[in-house]
Amino acid sequence: MISKFFHYLKIAMNFPLVLLITRFLSKIGIKNKFLKKLDFLNSPDSKKFTKPIEILIEHMNTAKLPMFKLAKKIPNSHFLEIGCGKYLGLGPVALGMGAKHFIGVDPSLDKNLVNDPEIHEKYFELSLIKNKEFLKKIDHFQNVPFILKKNSMMELIPRMTLEEKGISNLIKEKKVDICASISCFEHILDFEISCKKLFKLTHKNTLHLHVVNFSNHLLKEKPFHQLYEMPIKDFKKKWNNNINGLRITDMMKYLHNAGLNLRAITLDNKPELIPKNIHQSWLENYHLEDLSIRTALITSL
Repeated sequence: MISKFFHYLKIAMNFPLVLLITRFLSKIGIKNKFLKKLDFLNSPDSKKFTKPIEILIEHMNTAKLPMFKLAKKIPNSHFLEIGCGKYLGLGPVALGMGAKHFIGVDPSLDKNLVNDPEIHEKYFELSLIKNKEFLKKIDHFQNVPFILKKNSMMELIPRMTLEEKGISNLIKEKKVDICASISCFEHILDFEISCKKLFKLTHKNTLHLHVVNFSNHLLKEKPFHQLYEMPIKDFKKKWNNNINGLRITDMMKYLHNAGLNLRAITLDNKPELIPKNIHQSWLENYHLEDLSIRTALITSL
């Protein structure tokens, strides 16, 4: 069994020293803008400029979804990303390709950092360049130009709404044309309420693309260990509610009940990685084929 200590030690061993220091200080309650900027600029994610769009394109290709529909839809759209993260996820791609409005929703967002000139220079403006270069190589995106006159965050800020909260707490927003999320649905603890909010934020022609990771979020090589070896309430308690534990059947039920006519496409099915000693609570509520799904794409396409 994985202990918390060794799990966090494994993560820490991949961090640079400055990031270990900022995370430790944060844990003991020492937080200020200087430390937050250090953390932002030294995190491994700060070097993965194109990771969000790469993940989305990879999974759309696996699901054999028409890429041109996304490329065609982005210009002039209202684009909502749930769980965009502090690096704004698909925001640089959406706005660079001419979306009228990008709404980023995530409790981990820090608008003070997003508006910081140093962060603009050292991360976001590089991100715009890297994403532009990446999309030039992708079919259907090659002929959709980045509309920015300069690779400047100052051009983007008037077209962004950033919400430092979960989707269920979004008070008022226009209906969106594209709604995307990458490995976010599995972390939403009030998923049923969030589905109802999502229905209010979308219309019948909204393009939905939601990549969902149903693993334990602990070990890639053992995606279901511990998760299926105890009741979900015990797993959530042990790992600080890192996931909600919903399976694909649960999510689709809540989405459909909220009025969202979406479908699920299984991308990665690993029955051989299910542990032998599955707790009875899982077997009583799910079929093995549902428990073996590691990754799925929930979409309107």
